[in-house]
Amino acid sequence: MTQAPLPLKFKLHPLPTPDTTFAEPLGLVEELPFNIERTHKGNVPVYTDYRVGGMRKVTVVRKITGDIDEFKMELAKVVSNAPIEEKMGRIEINGMHSDKVKLWLRRLGF
Repeated sequence: MTQAPLPLKFKLHPLPTPDTTFAEPLGLVEELPFNIERTHKGNVPVYTDYRVGGMRKVTVVRKITGDIDEFKMELAKVVSNAPIEEKMGRIEINGMHSDKVKLWLRRLGF
């Protein structure tokens, strides 16, 4: 299920030191083929969901627009090829990957 990390297609922004501004985007995202809209409180829309009585853990990414297939290909590299399902209005990843996905989206500029 896991494999050696593949190189990412899009350039990541460096994190500031010390990183105290987690709510603010790091940079511009005009060259990306997809977009993630932040929530009304300014957070990245990545959530952890527990299903089947807590036995199944799923990471959910919402508010995605643009090229969903390109987003899923890049996301698969970040979550070590964990199974990704495209649902109506969201992407679901099997497992607990919310911290990795939030950091990746923030470094992309969202």
